[in-house]
Amino acid sequence: MSDCKIKFCGMMNEADVTVACECGVWAVGFVLTESQRQLSLNQCKRLAATVAPEIIKVGVFTTETAEEIRQAVDFCGLDLAQVVANYTKEEWLDFAEVPVLRTFLVSGPETLELLAAVRGGRFLLDVHVPGKAGGTGETFDWEIARQATGYGQVILAGGLNPDNVTEAIRVGKPWAVDVSSGIESCPGVKDHARMRAFAEAVWNAS
Repeated sequence: MSDCKIKFCGMMNEADVTVACECGVWAVGFVLTESQRQLSLNQCKRLAATVAPEIIKVGVFTTETAEEIRQAVDFCGLDLAQVVANYTKEEWLDFAEVPVLRTFLVSGPETLELLAAVRGGRFLLDVHVPGKAGGTGETFDWEIARQATGYGQVILAGGLNPDNVTEAIRVGKPWAVDVSSGIESCPGVKDHARMRAFAEAVWNAS
């Protein structure tokens, strides 16, 4: 039985949050940046309050400033801010008071060179699609994810679903997997059967 952890992202209603909690996920994600799954701060705060206490609540951001992210995390009662790693070295210093999960968009093996900044930490890998900041439902070479495990704990995202996540875990050896569109019936609407099937596939991976 796999010990790989699960993050369900793009949660938009209480019923989906409830099923996520029932699936024993490590974390749930709420999108607080421009997206078809974007929540208002008030919506996020309300949903975050329904999450089981042992589950990590993650806010997803892209171009927001450190101060905007800090205020959103505090207001919504979140545990972690997931941000795309395109800030300057100086801007990263502004995140000192915010627990951050850096997201790297993988375009190829050259992405590995960027991971020295988080050596020994935890980070998320998603596929690079021009003009997008993740959440595209496309995959990348999972062998790159396996190589990235030499830099820290990898959370593997990008195009995962109940049918391919077992193979993704076998090849990529991630610490956790992250899914959004792969457990949906349409953008922002989770399919509860697919959520449960995804979790079962992860637990049964070897």
